[in-house]
Amino acid sequence: MSRANRMKAVFLPGNKRVEIRAVEVPTPSPGEVLVAVRASCICRSDLSLYYGNAVVGGDAAGACVTGHEPAGDVVAVGAGVNHTKVGDRVAVYLGVGCGVCEFCRQGNYFLCAKWTCIGFTADGGNAEFIVVPERNCLKIPDWMSYVAAAISTDAFGTLYSACKKLGISC
Repeated sequence: MSRANRMKAVFLPGNKRVEIRAVEVPTPSPGEVLVAVRASCICRSDLSLYYGNAVVGGDAAGACVTGHEPAGDVVAVGAGVNHTKVGDRVAVYLGVGCGVCEFCRQGNYFLCAKWTCIGFTADGGNAEFIVVPERNCLKIPDWMSYVAAAISTDAFGTLYSACKKLGISC
């Protein structure tokens, strides 16, 4: 494999270790996009991996690329991608569902029986690139920084969604 097909990625194998490994750049399958990561935030659950504790159903710390709060630029799209194009600025939602069950059709991917979570049970955004389903890409405006967009996917997004569902206005 050539160096052009490799990227740096962060793994947290536990025992307070951080490993930067060279791994293959992923290729988008049908319905997926390749995002060049420009920002990826760290939260408390990442520290659990750092100390060696599996999170959200993960088999073990260090099993996949970390980072569940990424944002960046779309650099490639797979077949069947209709709403996202190369050059789009996106934040990436962390919950990946099957896309076809009742919960996924409602946008509640975290209730899907086949749910995975980037950074914990699927490769995440603490790398140069990440591949995700198109439906997990949230377009961000030009005025928003990549860091603000990345943190909006989890910390802010969780709070906003709860307030909206409860009818609480801020």
